[in-house]
Amino acid sequence: MESPRKKALEDFAKNVERGIPLAEDYIQKSGNVLEDALRARNLAEEALAQKVLDNTGIPIPDKTAPMSRKEDFLNRVLQERYPEIKKPIQLKDIPGGVASYSDGTISLNKDLFKNRDIVKATSDVLHEGGHFYDELKKLVTPDMVDDFNRELRKLRDSGFDLKNADPAQVYELIAQKHHSKIPNLRQGTYGLGALKSYMGSGTFKAIPIIGTAATAAAALSAPDASAAAADLIVPGGVESLGARKGSEDWIIENPQANPAARRAALEKLSR
Repeated sequence: MESPRKKALEDFAKNVERGIPLAEDYIQKSGNVLEDALRARNLAEEALAQKVLDNTGIPIPDKTAPMSRKEDFLNRVLQERYPEIKKPIQLKDIPGGVASYSDGTISLNKDLFKNRDIVKATSDVLHEGGHFYDELKKLVTPDMVDDFNRELRKLRDSGFDLKNADPAQVYELIAQKHHSKIPNLRQGTYGLGALKSYMGSGTFKAIPIIGTAATAAAALSAPDASAAAADLIVPGGVESLGARKGSEDWIIENPQANPAARRAALEKLSR
């Protein structure tokens, strides 16, 4: 049975595809403009990560899997999306942080990672992979900043209505220099911009993520809006995202297991 959280992420992605990238229906607004903007960022980046998980051929570990297996999975997903990255992910102390990127190496907070939801962990890794790609393609500019408060003050002083703007719009405005824009691959900031590109063309970097048959299957499975999405970004229990082995979902998610059966399953869904 599909979890309410997964349905919410898929529903948000579908709304992005329709041109309605509004986050306020999916997050618990706190009244703090910056905090809500960051929740909107998380929503978009986790929706993108969910799409990657839905279409990867790598077996997804569930919440009971040991850390070593989860770490191996994230390294493999990272290689699948960013084959240019040669260094493995590091687990280390990151005081007050979740993940970081420096000199071609992506690091995750080892203490947080122990109980990190696989969607969130995938989102962390892909976000840092975006920074790697910016640097690799020499897209990093000298004025790239992380000072979101400074950007908020600029918006406030310009007369922009921060209080009534959708949190996703606010993040797009304050984070324009956090990741580079890449024509046809990022239509805005990394999370939402990459998700827009993914939903439009099936890519968010430079390689296709999803094939034609799988696109049809994904469209057929798009859920209705879920009221349970309200607590989407609130920390909670880790959920298992793995399909039962041998089921049609499992066959679709594991193309290397039985290609012929996978094609038949996708054709059945398309019908």
